[in-house]
Amino acid sequence: MHQQKNGMSCRQYLLKVRKQVRKTSIKTPLSIQIEKPLVFLSNEKTISFGESFIEMMKYYKVGTIVGMPTAGCNGDVTRFQMPAATFFMTYNKFLNRDGSQHHAVGVLPDVYCDVKIIDIQRDIDTQLETAKKILR
Repeated sequence: MHQQKNGMSCRQYLLKVRKQVRKTSIKTPLSIQIEKPLVFLSNEKTISFGESFIEMMKYYKVGTIVGMPTAGCNGDVTRFQMPAATFFMTYNKFLNRDGSQHHAVGVLPDVYCDVKIIDIQRDIDTQLETAKKILR
């Protein structure tokens, strides 16, 4: 059995660290110090930690989420080596902070703003323009 410098086994050390982590569990954030309104843009390309960030901003009412739902694909990636290819997937069940389903749903925006082809052709960023209107 591998011994740490302080004489503890790896298992003892991990148990000690686990207890420390539990003591420092998730805490309520400090009151918001920003005095200006905030807007966060999201769409189906908002994925992984971007989704976690958007979900936190929505849950704690830090600002307004504008755009489309996020990808709904958050979690730890597991790699499977197959004979002909490598396969990646997430397999844990992740929920939003309010207990609602995250996978295949994502984080829903406060203000829906779909991007239309005509706006792209005219070089108009629909989501950004919507955010500007909210901030005025």
